Amino acid sequence: MLPSSVDHMTKPNTKSQVKNGLRMAAPILTVLFVGGLFFGGVAYALFPAGHSPGLGWDFIAVSSAIMIHQMSRWIGVLAGLLGLAVLNGLISIASGHVLANPTEPIVRLQAFYLTLFFTACAVLSATLRKRKLNLVDRACVMVFLFSFAWLVASQGTRIGSGKKTTMIDSGDAVAMGV
Repeated sequence: MLPSSVDHMTKPNTKSQVKNGLRMAAPILTVLFVGGLFFGGVAYALFPAGHSPGLGWDFIAVSSAIMIHQMSRWIGVLAGLLGLAVLNGLISIASGHVLANPTEPIVRLQAFYLTLFFTACAVLSATLRKRKLNLVDRACVMVFLFSFAWLVASQGTRIGSGKKTTMIDSGDAVAMGV
């Protein structure tokens, strides 16, 4: 049997466990906060429903500055998220329904085009994580994220108005680059 002093040395104390937990949780909470600020800013700025558009642009400015500054840290995660979008598209093509709502049909050709689009985006974003990002890279990623946030906010306003949400308007497709 080992002396009790050895047991205390191998077991981390409560303070170090709390520090380690905060170190793990802080980046995740920061990403959720900044991403929410960005997506919320786009929704407030472009689709004001009782909100100040100026507040939305402020949200976009603050979150964009943080996102551009820290882009080299999170660009690899973007490739993974876009890979999940590709998987979602493949399932939608196979089933003919939106993955999040199996009662809503989706045109398979449209799901195919969106899957191709997200595949190309995933491949391109995967190449970005392998090199040092320059100003053009950062600007292109931000334009993509802004157009994606615009599409999500646009779809959200359609849900609230009762319009059919599975079909993407031609303006939305053009904005996404499809």
